[in-house]
Amino acid sequence: MARKFFVGGNFKMNPTSQAQKKTIVKVLNEADLDPNVVVAPPSIYLLPLKDLLRKDIQIAAQNCYFKPSGAFTGETSPAQLVDAGIPYVILGESLSKAELGLPLTPHPPSAPFHQATPSAARSSTRPQGSSPRRRAPRSRPACA
Repeated sequence: MARKFFVGGNFKMNPTSQAQKKTIVKVLNEADLDPNVVVAPPSIYLLPLKDLLRKDIQIAAQNCYFKPSGAFTGETSPAQLVDAGIPYVILGESLSKAELGLPLTPHPPSAPFHQATPSAARSSTRPQGSSPRRRAPRSRPACA
């Protein structure tokens, strides 16, 4: 399959409010953009932005887990992304991995955006036989 070049924008942990989301949607919908634009909002905004942005702007997930389903709290599978109509995913983002204390592995030249397909779970960049990622313990603020 030939490579498809596009402009991708990773929102990281932004926007931080509904008002900011509305502003981003307005700006993107009114912008004169390259025909191949993909944006990667936080997971909480994936489906709302997919519905609110004009159809020539595609949506990418910021991460996914290699298993197709199971008891993996907070994770999203490639199959779920395909079912939701999310065609791309960013895998192995180095800043997140470093923050979580995970090993940094080299990316193939086309990384970090990957096409989200159910078979992507079987063809991840994770070395054969290695353990799935482990999250570092997080400290949580006490509830008032």
